[in-house]
Amino acid sequence: MNEGIFKRLFEIAKMDKNERHVYQESLKDYWDLKSAMDTYFDDGKEGLSDDIIQKLTGLSLSEIEKLRNKS
Repeated sequence: MNEGIFKRLFEIAKMDKNERHVYQESLKDYWDLKSAMDTYFDDGKEGLSDDIIQKLTGLSLSEIEKLRNKS
């Protein structure tokens, strides 16, 4: 019960109706943005050199390589 997920669950359970609504809307916004960014990243990474990706994102070459290997 001391794990983070349970602590967050208890925090949500204590919220009133308005706070829960705001929280749910923020989650929706987060997931919409994450989905858009994932799609953008997946569609846009092919054909770009690591140097260009590094300049555009600020990621290190090793971070870019790790992301490429996840695909």
